[in-house]
Amino acid sequence: MMLLSSIQLAFLYGFKPSAISATEVEQAAERGVSETFCGFSKIVFLRRATCAECGFEDSGRTLAMTLVVEDVTELKSLEERLGHRALHDPLTRLPNRTLFSDRLEHALSRAERHGSEVAVLFLDLDNFKLVNYSLGHEAGDRLLVEASGRISSCLGPWDTAAYLSGDEFAVLVEVTTRDRATRVARRFA
Repeated sequence: MMLLSSIQLAFLYGFKPSAISATEVEQAAERGVSETFCGFSKIVFLRRATCAECGFEDSGRTLAMTLVVEDVTELKSLEERLGHRALHDPLTRLPNRTLFSDRLEHALSRAERHGSEVAVLFLDLDNFKLVNYSLGHEAGDRLLVEASGRISSCLGPWDTAAYLSGDEFAVLVEVTTRDRATRVARRFA
């Protein structure tokens, strides 16, 4: 966290301290801090002092400003990772049921607007419980990861594969005709 006065900001951003306004300093600070921290910054303005408050005649200009600039890169990164975890399965790295439902809702809205169709395929792994019980959960996990990779490789860029639970997957096929949906489904047979 940095504490900067407006005079420090003025020199940092090329203003003459006697000729700066609050708006100019705020805009320059936001631009500069955003560039420095790739947009992951937080600026809190604590206090402004006008020229009149400091005993000068020009009362319309800001002479001093105290603000706190805080780098929140780590916080934003953590938020992004938590957001990803909330919507993806940690093992398969596929979208989970929540994200799949959201994408399905949006796909149905788009299909209605554009007069297209959407297909939803449900897949399950035959004898998955047998693999888990006879070879162990680690083997079952490897099977789920392999299956998720194979399912994803069969899809186009507008399609979504999701891991629902246990041995269940779902596939959303967008911008489709019945013929395309059938072709995609046959890839999993």
